Amino acid sequence: MHPSTFILTSPCPMSASIDASALQIEHDEANQRFVAVLDDEGREAVVTYRRLDGQLGLTHTGVPPQYRRQGIAGTMVKHVLEHARTQDMTVVPYCSYVVHYINEHPEYKSLLNK
Repeated sequence: MHPSTFILTSPCPMSASIDASALQIEHDEANQRFVAVLDDEGREAVVTYRRLDGQLGLTHTGVPPQYRRQGIAGTMVKHVLEHARTQDMTVVPYCSYVVHYINEHPEYKSLLNK
């Protein structure tokens, strides 16, 4: 490498561990999202949606980088899909993760708006 060449890297956040099955997921209806607070610093996992005539348009699933790959997104999406089911709603998955989750869990395909 040439002496004047610099490689810029951003620090990788430290990984944090959490039990996804123990998440306390709240429905924040005013902000059209489901949210779970992950730590004392207020980091959150979220699934956002838009309400559309008896449907939930699922727009985004987000988990902070240090909490990824622990099943948190899947737990969140499952919770939202179960909510839709109990409310007799269909879902429109705009979020690619929700599409993936439903493809991997065909028991939720009946919730898709046809």
